[in-house]
Amino acid sequence: MKTWSKSDLVLFWQYIKAGWQVMRTAYVIRTQLSKSVVTILGSSQLPQDSVYADQAYALAQKLTSRGYSIVTGGGPGIMKAANCGAQSAGNKTPKTLGIGVDGIDEGFTSGCGLSIRVSQFFGRQWLLMRYSCAFVFFPGGIGTMDEFFELLTACKHGYVKRVPIILVGTHFWQPIVDWYAQALANNYIVKDHDELFYVTDDPDHILIHCKKG
Repeated sequence: MKTWSKSDLVLFWQYIKAGWQVMRTAYVIRTQLSKSVVTILGSSQLPQDSVYADQAYALAQKLTSRGYSIVTGGGPGIMKAANCGAQSAGNKTPKTLGIGVDGIDEGFTSGCGLSIRVSQFFGRQWLLMRYSCAFVFFPGGIGTMDEFFELLTACKHGYVKRVPIILVGTHFWQPIVDWYAQALANNYIVKDHDELFYVTDDPDHILIHCKKG
């Protein structure tokens, strides 16, 4: 009979802990947020007075005033702007939640809305995909791109239902749009997946696409 090593036990405990955190966060989403959840993601490095942070703040405020709840990755930059924009809509509106990951932005608190941390990236990713009716991606770095492509992969394979995926900032996202078009032209991506995301700079178009979710 095989005995468990110390590393096996540590790994087992990590998965138990991650599962509990996911269940706890899911309970918060189900009981304290509205049924219509929009996830906003983007760079954690942008200052609050940047153009994109201003846009994230205004967008979250508009969405919340229309009955949506806002969920973010729980960090500074775009995510803080979105959480604070949602919170600014007033106490009677749905709440906003930031889901952070242990070891990332330790010690950071936005001061706007609820905040929860999970120990694993996959836990946050599952929660976002399970409960969000639309995703809005502002310009960002490696973490933002990781979330974006993980979501595309999940939609492609039917792991989650297709939801509106909106990319804000046509100039920033143009290289991704060009790559995607080339991949489609060369049949690296099947034609059925030619409209997985939408790129815009128009706040009204963002609201329209979120409503489709």
